Amino acid sequence: MAKRIFLFFSLLVSLISVNSQAQIKVEQKIIRLSQPGTLQRHIMADKWDKTSDLCITGTLNRQDIRALRTLALRNKNIVSIDLANAQEVSVDSTLFKGCRHLYEIILPNNCTEIGAKAFQDCQSLHFIKFPPRIKHIGEAAFKNSGITLAELPEGLLTISQNAFENCVGLKSVILPFSLMAMGERVFCGCENLVKITIPNKIDTIAKEAFKNCISLENVNLQPQVNCIGQEAFANCLKLKNIYLPMGIKSIEQKAFFNCRSVENITLPTSVDTLGTACFSGCKAVTEVKINPESKLSQIPDSCFMDCNSLLWFQVPSGVKKIGVYAFGNCGHMVQLIIPESTDTIGDFALFNCSNLKELITHRSTPPFAGGNTFLNINPSCGITPPPAHERDYLSDEKWKHFPLFKKRH
Repeated sequence: MAKRIFLFFSLLVSLISVNSQAQIKVEQKIIRLSQPGTLQRHIMADKWDKTSDLCITGTLNRQDIRALRTLALRNKNIVSIDLANAQEVSVDSTLFKGCRHLYEIILPNNCTEIGAKAFQDCQSLHFIKFPPRIKHIGEAAFKNSGITLAELPEGLLTISQNAFENCVGLKSVILPFSLMAMGERVFCGCENLVKITIPNKIDTIAKEAFKNCISLENVNLQPQVNCIGQEAFANCLKLKNIYLPMGIKSIEQKAFFNCRSVENITLPTSVDTLGTACFSGCKAVTEVKINPESKLSQIPDSCFMDCNSLLWFQVPSGVKKIGVYAFGNCGHMVQLIIPESTDTIGDFALFNCSNLKELITHRSTPPFAGGNTFLNINPSCGITPPPAHERDYLSDEKWKHFPLFKKRH
């Protein structure tokens, strides 16, 4: 009797399992449009509760695109859409925006542009096949999406601002040689992106382009790059090496702010402008190399602030001004060399340089120093002025407190 009961329940469980599998079975639908403007008719004629994959062929018009968007938004079981063989399809702005369940998209082969916000907030989107003829990717096209790989085809010319912003799962990006411009915040917040190679037609790294890419370790900049924009690599916590090309002219405000793993910085002769706090927070930097023939005219405010592993620094010979907090909190710096051209050292410029042992100055008259320029500096720090100008420093209100070191000959 017990055996019969056991067999009965086993059979019942098997029937329930088979029935459940039948209920959740997914299917693919292929819609072949004989003429544009008829997609809605096909949609109305079908049931969609079990459809997971959708393939559309034929020519679509604007009306069909609107119908497709509505279908994708309303039917959360649809995870894959194949438009490879659809004709005259424009991937319009906001086409699939907010379709959080979509996993895979194959775009039309003849598509040349992806509109603004087309796939924004598609959080489950992991795979997208980019068409070979694509020329432009619009603003915020994939912002906040789940895309993991962006293999962009040759022929692509521009990627607009915010295009891949906050794609936290994006691990690999392949940029084509044809690419000519990338907008602001284009890959900002791509937390798992490890490396990037900038194509040689790009001459500017836009504002916040790679900000908060906390896993980014290597960036290859081509010789054509002449400007690194504001906060372009800010908070790239694992960035170890900064290879600046020989033709670069401008590194803007906070360009490498808080890149705490960078150990060495070499500024080419071509650099003539550094922005405020451009290297502030680079805590691992021990040495900054600047060519003596540098075109720099100032060390800007907070330029190397909180670079607390920096051991010494030689100010280039053409620099006239050292800005406010320029070396603030550089607690391990032991020596600063000031050229004859420097006539002003800003307030708090050497604040908390608690291990500074020597200020070597080549200027015959003491540079003007702010009221708090030397606040919390090492009390035993001395100065080495030019020979025969010791008295000028001893009579200056801001410099007279430093002990004189042996004259240079």
